[in-house]
Amino acid sequence: MLVIPCAITKFLFEAMSDANEFKAKWGLLKKESVCYSEDFIPSPFLVKGPSNMKKYFQYLIDLKPEKEYDFIAKKGNWTIGGMFYVESKEQDLLVKIQFKPTGTINFKVASKRADFKITEFLVKTLIFLFRKC
Repeated sequence: MLVIPCAITKFLFEAMSDANEFKAKWGLLKKESVCYSEDFIPSPFLVKGPSNMKKYFQYLIDLKPEKEYDFIAKKGNWTIGGMFYVESKEQDLLVKIQFKPTGTINFKVASKRADFKITEFLVKTLIFLFRKC
């Protein structure tokens, strides 16, 4: 049976972490399974920038805060990330959101190999929610 949630927060829960904890877990999980989205233009009504994304996910962290100035000057990317879990599976899903100076973003989600279908579903859901129509 496939359950379709009416909101992303009905199946996805945030976990607090700091940059060091996130990077350590990412290093372990990226060896197992990472699902990538293509670069896409986000909806200007929903996403105006990296800090605006925290309106939807309050525990996102700047993974490379020193890159903020390069991003503002349109010279480099800015990456934020967060740890999430699915209550029914009690697993970690690590999400990286990369903002590019071109105005595009992409998602990367790492998880255990056995949970790849959930990871893929999450990436598709994030694209559906945040892509410009």
